[in-house]
Amino acid sequence: SIVATEQTIRRWIRFRPRDNAPLGFLSEFLLGIGQRADAETAYQRAAALGARTADQTERRLVWGLRSDDIAAANRECTGLAGHVASNDTFRWFCSISLRMQGRFREALRLAEMRPRQEPMVAIVHMSTGNPQEAARGFLQLAQQAAEYHVSSPGLLARNVTWNLTLAATAFVEGGDTTNARRLIDSVEATGRRSGFPRDQLLHHFLRGLLFSRAAHHDSAVRHFRTALVSPSQGYTRINYELAK
Repeated sequence: SIVATEQTIRRWIRFRPRDNAPLGFLSEFLLGIGQRADAETAYQRAAALGARTADQTERRLVWGLRSDDIAAANRECTGLAGHVASNDTFRWFCSISLRMQGRFREALRLAEMRPRQEPMVAIVHMSTGNPQEAARGFLQLAQQAAEYHVSSPGLLARNVTWNLTLAATAFVEGGDTTNARRLIDSVEATGRRSGFPRDQLLHHFLRGLLFSRAAHHDSAVRHFRTALVSPSQGYTRINYELAK
């Protein structure tokens, strides 16, 4: 529970008062539950104890997005106008800000500045009622992930599994259950090799999605519940589909 999590972090702080790590965790936790002022206090205390601090412009932008403070996020993106095009991190977060505001054309233009397939391009297509184009984009991202050389096989599996799941989700959204079904076994097999618990269960989400579209709601609910690894830190579309 939220209360138990906060109590655990604060107990850690009491036992290790000169350690910046628990204060960093506390800052993230408080931001996540909407207590931004307290999160800022914990962040500054962690910094005073030697915690590595992020680029402050990036932090203000991200914290604005996570706090639904779109005005603050827009101010940061406006101030970054000369750097967004050449900076992947700023371009990603500023395109998220535009998407959150429903400014999809602007988000798409910003995302398309990068020559390689950009996740936000597929995400915007999904948001604007073009799921088949989104599915093609996510499949391309899965292929790129499979070809990208990383030192960790688990990380490679994580990236492939995630993008295949998003592709299958988009196929179902577009009514193409045949192509979605073809991806499920790959999601299950690749997900087993990921070190991220979410990925190992994502095939259940896709099975639940297909059952849901076929109006087999009891089976859909069972698979959706199996796919949940966290009420708030997993693939939140599972929560959305389960609620429906």
